[in-house]
Amino acid sequence: MACARLLERLRQQSMPAAGVIFVGTSREDLGPLYAFERALEGWLTLRLSDVASTTTQRNRGVDAVNHGLHDQDDFIVFFDDDFRPAADWLEQCAAVFAAQPKVVGVTGQVLADGATIGGVSEEDGSKYLSGELPPMSHWCSGPTPREVESAYGCNMAFRAGIFRSCRFDEALPLYAWQEDRDFSAQARRLGPVVYAPGPRGVHLAVRQGRISGAQFGYSQIANVCYLHRKGTATLGALGYLIGRALLSNIVHSPARSRHTDYRGRLLGNAKAIADLVLGRCRQDRVCEIM
Repeated sequence: MACARLLERLRQQSMPAAGVIFVGTSREDLGPLYAFERALEGWLTLRLSDVASTTTQRNRGVDAVNHGLHDQDDFIVFFDDDFRPAADWLEQCAAVFAAQPKVVGVTGQVLADGATIGGVSEEDGSKYLSGELPPMSHWCSGPTPREVESAYGCNMAFRAGIFRSCRFDEALPLYAWQEDRDFSAQARRLGPVVYAPGPRGVHLAVRQGRISGAQFGYSQIANVCYLHRKGTATLGALGYLIGRALLSNIVHSPARSRHTDYRGRLLGNAKAIADLVLGRCRQDRVCEIM
């Protein structure tokens, strides 16, 4: 259902996309979309990935489209299935790329982020987009364009040409925490990545189908350490991201949340730190955690 609602938003864009690709890991992931595939043949493409991983699925999508993109103005957009873009998101994004030829990546304004408040309903998402509800404060918000270290993975776009040398790192498994930071670091070697207030949207942060709290908590530590070792996360970013995760999980663990398994996350944090001390902390060990 989330995919079908995103497709509806994409069909309503003021500047139509040249094509749309959804990548799932099973037919059930894409179920409602198969009814549209034949009617939208040549515009809507459905793909299945043999690996359930955000990075692998993003790469499969790029592989399916990038061979046909050659123009300097071509760009590839990534939306999570629970992101709801405003009707002019693509038009606003294209305007940024056209006005700033050196910019290689754009992330848009997040009017509300369910990841920070336990989820946003479809109804409230529409209210944020219409202005009936005021925008939330968010690191990816505000009226001022600016260069950023990382795009926000739920809504980001990159010039097609950079994919000749940049790939999403498939060594980051499952939910691939911080894959957007890793890819942005690669892209920033070729040009600026910017926050732009024009492309607006809402991240509902649907909870179904995500990894367990313990797995997510392990990745909060292990993935950032991996990115630091490969050079796409600075020491400052490592300290900030790990410190923020630990503090949030410690503060919220005493009171059980209906939406977020903070206790599981804290347990995952502890397992990763123990592995770090023992010299065996690797991002792929998350697959061994239930």
